[in-house]
Amino acid sequence: MMLRLALTLAICLALGGGSADAWLIGGSGVPQKFVLGPHIASQGFQNTTTPAIDTSGYGLIVLGIAYNANGGFPTLSDSKSNTWLNASSGLIGLYEYGELWYCSPCTVGASHTFSITATTLAAPAIVAAAFSGVKTSSPYDQHNSNAAASVNTLTTGSVTPTENSELVVHMVGVYASAPTTNVGAIVDQIAVTCPAGCKYGVALAYEAQTTATTRNATWNNGITNDLATGIATFKAAP
Repeated sequence: MMLRLALTLAICLALGGGSADAWLIGGSGVPQKFVLGPHIASQGFQNTTTPAIDTSGYGLIVLGIAYNANGGFPTLSDSKSNTWLNASSGLIGLYEYGELWYCSPCTVGASHTFSITATTLAAPAIVAAAFSGVKTSSPYDQHNSNAAASVNTLTTGSVTPTENSELVVHMVGVYASAPTTNVGAIVDQIAVTCPAGCKYGVALAYEAQTTATTRNATWNNGITNDLATGIATFKAAP
C-alpha cells in the first residue's frame, strides 16, 4: 500500500543481497544495538520486483526508491502485504521522485520481495534493507529531503534526532550513478542505466549514532544530472 510520503563502521558488512548481519559502531566506538540485515536492489523500465531475501527477525525495513510519475503514481508493495509509510520525498520538476519509505513493525519472513508497479514507463528503482534494534512502536523520528536538476552533489537537508543512539538512514535517487556519501556506510545501490530508455538508480546508506548529532549528508554522484535525496532517523529500542 502506498500512503503518500553516516560516521559508522561495520564489523562485518556485505554489499549485496542475502543475509549479511552487521553490528553498527557509533562515532565514539561504542557498539550499537542496531543490526543491518539482508538488503537487495532492483530496477526496471515499467515495473520492478527485487529478488527474494529472508527478513525473519527484523523489525524495521527501509526502502529507497526512485520513479517517474509522468503517467501516474506507481504502487509500492511487498510480498508480505505490509503497509508502507513515507519517510521523505524529493521531487525534481513535475515528475521525478526520490523517496524513503518504511514499515515497522513489519510482517517478515523468507522469500520476501519488494515491488514497484506502474501503468506506464516509470523507470523505477528500489533498494530494500532490514534492520533490528529500533523501537517496536513509533520508531520514526526526524526527516528531510532535497532535489535539484543538473547537479552532481546534493545534500539531504538537515536533521537532528530527538533522542541519543538513533539509526540514521539516507538515500539518493533518480540519475544516481556510483554515488558516494560523506556520512555513513552505503548499504546497497543500483546505478541508472539508459540503453534505449532509462531505468533510474538509487542508493541507501546508514549511520548508528551514540549522541544525537545534527546530520546533513552530502551525496556525490558519478554524473551530472537530476538527483533527489532524503534522510530519516529511527529511535532505538530501550
